[in-house]
Amino acid sequence: MLAVPQAELRAAGLSAVKTATLRRLAEAIASRDIELDALSDAPEKAIHERLTEIKGIGPWTADIYILFCLGRADAWSPGDLALQHAVRDALELDERPSQKSMVEIAEAWRPWRAVAARLLWSYYAWRRRKDPTTPAAL
Repeated sequence: MLAVPQAELRAAGLSAVKTATLRRLAEAIASRDIELDALSDAPEKAIHERLTEIKGIGPWTADIYILFCLGRADAWSPGDLALQHAVRDALELDERPSQKSMVEIAEAWRPWRAVAARLLWSYYAWRRRKDPTTPAAL
């Protein structure tokens, strides 16, 4: 990542902000300031704290890292807009739930919240194909 010219990253569709974030992460890994292997067994709170110390990495990115990269069965991303829309539709709620509500709703799905997330993302994608007016997640 550090060796790839900025122009190539931009040509691949990465914004300047994303490129800067990826470079900061790559620098932290190269300097051993962050060791991803050590995070694999860490509690989620510690992973969140460590990853979000890097400018440009926020809670959503940390959640998605835990869910997809670490494969934690109980990972959950309450700030994910597609999940919020899917939960609203699946549970027939009047409005898209807040992050706090998403945490509360997902308690019933422990210890398999990541499974619920994947099902809900699939449901959201299906709804978007079926009805293109379904709100797009940003």
